[in-house]
Amino acid sequence: MKKTMVIILSIMMIMNFTVIAEASDFSTGLSGGSSIDKGATFNVDITVNSSKELYGVEGKLNFDSSKLELVSSEGKNGFALTVGTSVVADTSNPKKGSFTVGTLRFKAKSGLSEGNSTKISIGGIQGSDGVSTLSGSGASRTVSVKVPPKAPAPKPAPTPKSSNSNLASLSVSPGSISFNKNTTSYSMTVENSVDNLTVQASAEDSKARVSGTGNKNLSVYGNRINITVTAENGSEKTYTINVTRKDERGSTEPLSGNADLKSLEVEGYPLEFSKDTLEYQLDVKNHIPSVTVNAAADHSDASVDIEKPEELALGENEITVTVTAENGSEKSYTIIVNRDDAPSVITMEELEDAIRNSTVKEVIVLQDDAGIIDEDLLQLLKDQGKNLVIRAQDEEGETIYEWVIDGEAIEDISGVKTLLAFDCETREEIIEAANFAQGMILAFDHNDALPKGTSVRINVGKYYPEGTLINLYYYENPEADLEGLSDEEIEELMAEGPEEENPFQSKGQYLVDEEGFVTISLEHTSRYFLTRAVLVEEPEEEAGTKGNSRSMDHNIFIYLSGLQFLAIIGMVVYQFQIRRKRQ
Repeated sequence: MKKTMVIILSIMMIMNFTVIAEASDFSTGLSGGSSIDKGATFNVDITVNSSKELYGVEGKLNFDSSKLELVSSEGKNGFALTVGTSVVADTSNPKKGSFTVGTLRFKAKSGLSEGNSTKISIGGIQGSDGVSTLSGSGASRTVSVKVPPKAPAPKPAPTPKSSNSNLASLSVSPGSISFNKNTTSYSMTVENSVDNLTVQASAEDSKARVSGTGNKNLSVYGNRINITVTAENGSEKTYTINVTRKDERGSTEPLSGNADLKSLEVEGYPLEFSKDTLEYQLDVKNHIPSVTVNAAADHSDASVDIEKPEELALGENEITVTVTAENGSEKSYTIIVNRDDAPSVITMEELEDAIRNSTVKEVIVLQDDAGIIDEDLLQLLKDQGKNLVIRAQDEEGETIYEWVIDGEAIEDISGVKTLLAFDCETREEIIEAANFAQGMILAFDHNDALPKGTSVRINVGKYYPEGTLINLYYYENPEADLEGLSDEEIEELMAEGPEEENPFQSKGQYLVDEEGFVTISLEHTSRYFLTRAVLVEEPEEEAGTKGNSRSMDHNIFIYLSGLQFLAIIGMVVYQFQIRRKRQ
């Protein structure tokens, strides 16, 4: 709005004031490139040089529209530029001195051909200082289109230079080679007494140059002599003579300093070997008295020495593997074997060795699917005076039960069947006979007799807290103990029925320890029932020896809900047995 007002004031001043300076009060100019490419776009700046402050400048723009096209215009230095038949530049902040008020952007049309020119001018210049109308001088600029330079006349093609970089001859002294100009690599061997060699060669092309010939000193073993032929055009070919000078021993190679191992293994144990790793750690179980170490050198002429103890001591043992290279240099690899000083959990396959070699009295073995400790193992256990723990675990590694056999107490050497299930074919009869009391069925494989002092630890921590007093009952129903009997014997037992009305026979009371186990001593195995309830009334004279356990759970008949609990336990242990048999 302010700029518009300035223009209006300027027009009013021109109309009302008659005082106009006779000479030009300011000058204008057109600047920019004067030489352009054909069809190019270029800029022309409108400049002003005034000793007075100017609010506006106006002039008539002239150019040949058949040769030029005004593409755009832009004000500069705070001036607004309006372009029509006239050019008007105005501002609300007057300026004086030399400055640019705007830029005109032109494009050369096809009418402006190469070598021709055209003129751009601005005339009839007037300006305003806000009070008076001022006159200004016009300006013009000639723009010409460049004439492209003529392509130079082609030079005559030069005579091609020779590319021949072959040798015509190549020889050595002393010695000889079988030369062929197309063969670029040669090998020869000389005695240790030959410490220099003379090489002669000539180029096939007279304009080629040969370098690398002459007298050559020879080192012991490998020497590489290069003869280079440079053709006239600069291309090169290199011929190589590989000369091997023997050492004083007459060998063409130095003694190897390779003292690396190619392989290192401890039989039966994984070892992540790398020839750059010099120390290894290995843990072995207590019953392992020694290990077998195998090692091979990386170089065929190197030797390997293994130094290890005849028998592993408890704790750390150092095994050193020393590699001696052909040239006498050495490298040592160390295996630190840690022999456990505590009982190790082993498999049945390891049991015999463990009984013989274990340094501790107790041997712990994981029960297998067969669950049998035969007479030979029991005899060995007795001879060695060891205690044997047979441990049964679930899939998560938690102990379900353990047998403990005291080897020193063994008298009758007969096999022991160690399988124990927590369910059997007479489960419903046992539960019903127990009046549905809460408890656990113990279905052992049948053993007529067990070694003296044998006990079984059973994990009951999920069902009974520490300190709970539990009753163990032998179930005397003949139907549960028919294994190994003939058909006649089974019929006889079934006809006789149980000797007593109550099918349970008390086998003692036991406390749940802090680990959640109850340990029971057995002389033989069959079917048992483990419960807090009292199923058999003890004689009066024995009541004082059993503690107060009967008063704790005497109300067994109120536990009708125990049927559901037993069913859950039965289902869990039954599934465990099925998985074990499948394995």
